[in-house]
Amino acid sequence: MKKLFMLATVLVLGSSLMFAGGNRQAGGGGKTPLRIVTWTNPASVEAMKALSAKFMVKYPDIAVEVTDIESNQVDGLLRTRMAANDVEIISHQGGLTRAQVDWAPGEKPTWQEMIDAGNYLDITNEPWLSVWGSGVDSCKYNAKVYGVSVGSTVVTGVFYNKKLFSENGWQVPKTWAEFERLCAAIKAKGIAPMTVGGADGWPYTMLMNDTVASVEPDHDGLIRALWSGDRKFTDAKSLEIFRRGEFLNQNFEDGFKSIPYSAAPGRFAAGRAAMMPDGNWNVTEILKADPNFQVGYFPLPGTEPGLQFQGKSDLSFHVNAKSPYKDAALKWLEFLSDKANYTEFINTIGFIPTMPGVTISNKFLNEEILPYTANLKPLWELNWRAPSGVGQYAGYSAYQYLKSAGGPVATVAELAQLAQKDFDDAKAAIKK
Repeated sequence: MKKLFMLATVLVLGSSLMFAGGNRQAGGGGKTPLRIVTWTNPASVEAMKALSAKFMVKYPDIAVEVTDIESNQVDGLLRTRMAANDVEIISHQGGLTRAQVDWAPGEKPTWQEMIDAGNYLDITNEPWLSVWGSGVDSCKYNAKVYGVSVGSTVVTGVFYNKKLFSENGWQVPKTWAEFERLCAAIKAKGIAPMTVGGADGWPYTMLMNDTVASVEPDHDGLIRALWSGDRKFTDAKSLEIFRRGEFLNQNFEDGFKSIPYSAAPGRFAAGRAAMMPDGNWNVTEILKADPNFQVGYFPLPGTEPGLQFQGKSDLSFHVNAKSPYKDAALKWLEFLSDKANYTEFINTIGFIPTMPGVTISNKFLNEEILPYTANLKPLWELNWRAPSGVGQYAGYSAYQYLKSAGGPVATVAELAQLAQKDFDDAKAAIKK
C-alpha cells in the first residue's frame, strides 16, 4: 500500500510538472508565452526581436519567442504549429490576396483556409486599428479585418547608376521605346545594360511583374479576360509582354542565370552593369557593397509615359484565434501600433510605411520611392489565377523558358502558343 501511494504521488507530481511546463514553453518562469512565426528576412526578424525586447520590459509577465523559417517552408510549418496550437502570431508575405473566386476555380490560399476554419482572429473592433491606413485595407476579408499589414515594397522598379548616367548624358526613360534606346546606348559603350541574380530563380522570374505592368497596368482585367476567353496569350498585347521579357533577357550581362542574388548588388555597385531591376528592398545591399554609390530608381516604363510603381504588402501579422494566449498577442500588436514604436520598427526594416504620418529616415525611400507610391497597385503575381494543374508555360514568369534565357523555346510566338495550350488544357480538365 505504501508503494502504491508513493507511485500515485509521483504520477500526480509528474502530471503537474508537465502541465506547468506546457504553460512555460516560450520563456519559462510561469510567464505567458507569445510565440511569433515569420519567414527568414534579417531586417524584419531583427525589428521583431527589438520590438519584443521593449515589449517585455513593459509586460514582464509575457515571454516572446520569434521563430523564423525559410519562405518555402512557411506554409507547412504554419499548418503544423496551428494544428498543435503552438503559435500566437503568424506573419504573411503579400497580405490577404488571391482569394478563391467562382470565375477562376483553384485552390484556396493558406490565409483563406485559416480564416474559413476559424483560425485567424477577427480584430475588426480593436480600437488601435484606427491608426493604420493601408495596413488595414490589405487584411480585410468579407468586410472584416483579420490582421494588419505593417509594410509595403515596390517590385517593378529598376536601380540605376546615377554617376554613370550623368557622365554619359543618359536620361531616365519615361517610355518603353526610350528604354530600348537607352539599353542600345549603354551597350555601345561596352557596358552591360543590366544585371540580375538569376541563379536563385525568383529574383529573375519575378520580373514578369515588370513586363506585365509595362503593357497591361490593369492586369486584373487581363486575368479575367484570359479565363473568359476574351483574351489569349497569343494576341498582340500578350505577345508584347513576352517580347519585352525577351528584351530583358538580351540586355542582361552574360551568364546572368548563374549569378547568385547575393552577388548581384555588388556587381551593380562595381559598375559591371548600368542598371539592375529589383525590388526596392535591395538598396540596402547595394549600399553595403559601396556606401558612396549614387543609386537611383525608376519604374520599368510602359508604352505611354506616367507608369507608376507596383508592389505588395510585404509583412502582415495575424492572431491565432484558438490560442489561450491571444490576449498577449493583441497587446503586442497594440504595442506595435504606437507611432513611436512603429517608426523605429519600419525604419529598421526599410519598407514603405502603412501607417500615415510616420517619419522615414531612409533618404533613398524618401527621394526615389515615396513620391510615387500614393496608390500602390498590386503586382501581377498577387492577382494571377492559373487553373489547378496548369503547365509550366502558362505561369506568371513564362519567358524564363525562352532560348535567350537558356530555355527550350526558340521564339516569343512559340512560347505564347505553348502558354495558351497549357491554360486551355488545364481549364478543360477542371470541367471533366
